[in-house]
Amino acid sequence: MKKFIVFSLACLLGLFALTGCGSSQESGPSAEDLIRADVISQFGGLFKEDGSFDSEVFLQELTQDEATQAQLTQSLEQFQIEPMAFAEAYAKKVSLTVDPIDVAEDDTATANVTLSVPALNDIVAAMTAELKEQATGSMSQEEVAKLAGEILLSEFDKEDCPITSSDLTLSYALSDGQWTMQNSDEFEQKLKGVFG
Repeated sequence: MKKFIVFSLACLLGLFALTGCGSSQESGPSAEDLIRADVISQFGGLFKEDGSFDSEVFLQELTQDEATQAQLTQSLEQFQIEPMAFAEAYAKKVSLTVDPIDVAEDDTATANVTLSVPALNDIVAAMTAELKEQATGSMSQEEVAKLAGEILLSEFDKEDCPITSSDLTLSYALSDGQWTMQNSDEFEQKLKGVFG
């Protein structure tokens, strides 16, 4: 899944050149806490325990595959953007909400998840429109590329930065003291729709 997310993000930039958490104990974490932790863990470290997006892990994932790293580096270098600056700008607009979690008496539960990410196609389109307004004929190609990079990063800071969100309802069941997602294939397919 992480490779798909990384590949999708790299492709979009290229447009411009789960299981198990501990046992159930009376004094331990609640079922809601265990399920929330499991949902977060499904993203392979991209989200911290508190649900915030980890820009450092995101950058590591983006650069893990050599081909993806080369494509990303080339795209960002062209616009004079540091990879960590891009990762941090992107991370500011990613959010994951796991609430409410409804636990039934029959040891089943549903977790309602909302995942929001920057809509890169729309951001690139907004950057292109802004670049056409700001670039002048007297600017060198390097100056235009640098301006494009500045505009691209600034798009993430805007209050109306385009965001795409997906609402997911995940089914869980308690078995042998562990809460396990029952519809993980459906979850993965829905995520492809968000990141793809």
